[in-house]
Amino acid sequence: MAKKITRKGSKGSTPSSRPLPHRVGAEAMLADLSRIMREQEFTSLDDAQAFINRLLDEGGGRLPPSEPESPAERAQALAYQAWEMPTGNEAAALARQAIAIYSDCTEAYNVLAEADARSVEEACEFYRQGVDAGRRSLGGEFFAENAGHFWGMIETRPYMRARQGLADCLWAMGRQQDSIAHCEALLELNPDDNQGSRDILLSRYLALGNDAGAERLVRQYKDDRSAAFLWSRVLLDLRRGDEGAAQAALETAMDCNSHVAGFFTGKRKLPAGLPETYGPGDRDEAVLYVVNFAEAWLASSDAMEWLVGRLGNSAKRLVLNRRPAAHLFRTDRRSSRGHCLPLHLAVWRFPKPIFEAAVRGIEGRAPKRFYVASGLSIRKGNRESLLTAWSAR
Repeated sequence: MAKKITRKGSKGSTPSSRPLPHRVGAEAMLADLSRIMREQEFTSLDDAQAFINRLLDEGGGRLPPSEPESPAERAQALAYQAWEMPTGNEAAALARQAIAIYSDCTEAYNVLAEADARSVEEACEFYRQGVDAGRRSLGGEFFAENAGHFWGMIETRPYMRARQGLADCLWAMGRQQDSIAHCEALLELNPDDNQGSRDILLSRYLALGNDAGAERLVRQYKDDRSAAFLWSRVLLDLRRGDEGAAQAALETAMDCNSHVAGFFTGKRKLPAGLPETYGPGDRDEAVLYVVNFAEAWLASSDAMEWLVGRLGNSAKRLVLNRRPAAHLFRTDRRSSRGHCLPLHLAVWRFPKPIFEAAVRGIEGRAPKRFYVASGLSIRKGNRESLLTAWSAR
């Protein structure tokens, strides 16, 4: 799923009083560089590189200030500043200033979705406005000419972030097919997938039982050696009843990232918070795989039993050591002694209203047994106790 990790505030703080995660990294500097380069004329790439090197040397590793000229550039600069604000309230104020300067500033709507939304519906609406603003500002001709090369062009990135945010909100609201459609569109616009949308899309295909879509995506990215794709290959082989292929895929997946096995068997406990970065084969990559794909595995109890059996698990239940926190669990209805795996571990990463919406969506699907895990204690609970545990984060 989307890596939308928000920083934690103090107990009792509202989402708008918390600092925002840094979303844009060096993108603001690249925008400055783009403006500077636009004013120059070069005869070759070597000349351009020499010019950049000279600027950096003269500035002690920093680019000289480049004042934005157009309303769109001034608004974008304010939106970049908003991500650096110490609180969400300050970020939202800058975002509204940006929209006042240029109403189609997509990044400003992204900031408001993170900093100002009080419900999943509000966040979804901000992202939708951002997507619409991006379409208007870029223009239909731009989409037609540059589809397949988005993200490499800096001006497309706010739109891509808005569309991923919209997809995540729609998923949390239970509008799964709409969410998937946006994820598919993101990959059409940027097949190189700098955002990691293919991992999100794969987890959602599998959670909904769309194995054909998952197989198609695996073929499209056949050289992907990440835990998301190699461990999911095991699940796909099991779902089509080929245990021999699943065994071979499991060996490959273990070579890729053996840490996943420890989390599935309960020999390792998931950390208190999700990692913001990860490397191929490391523990953080395994954490993200288990968090994002647990629901997909849970949808196939036979596959889960086969996997745990192959991994030599003797535990009856996978317990998380996160204190204080809220997690959703579901028992295997075929056996009261079956494994108890996280149903929707991603929800705790969202602001409270989105968490609540996710709970509502899960409750409405089918009769299930829900549990709340606070630290190591597990108790049966309803939405109110879930939200009480969430508030204690």
